[in-house]
Amino acid sequence: MLAAGKSACVLPVADGQGPTPSEPSFRGEIVKVGGGLVTVGAESGSRHIEFQVNDKTKLFTVYGGVVSKQELVAGIKASVWYVGCDASKAGSPPVAAVVILDYTR
Repeated sequence: MLAAGKSACVLPVADGQGPTPSEPSFRGEIVKVGGGLVTVGAESGSRHIEFQVNDKTKLFTVYGGVVSKQELVAGIKASVWYVGCDASKAGSPPVAAVVILDYTR
């Protein structure tokens, strides 16, 4: 049971099945990929974040299709959900649980 005022972390699933997901931990454009790390610039352009992608990270498009790590490239818009929806609990740099790529923005 959750404490009052706390909300559960609901991760998105491919093809939009399941409950409504939590808001992403971060949204922006991929600016760099290498060594298991991805750097994303905020939509406002004011800051960048770096996160880890591992074998448990789910990767898919806004349309629900599953993609490979090779599709994480600079210039693609991305929404990122950290493990537990909380960067402070997801490691350093935080591990992404889900990354949704948006080729349309």
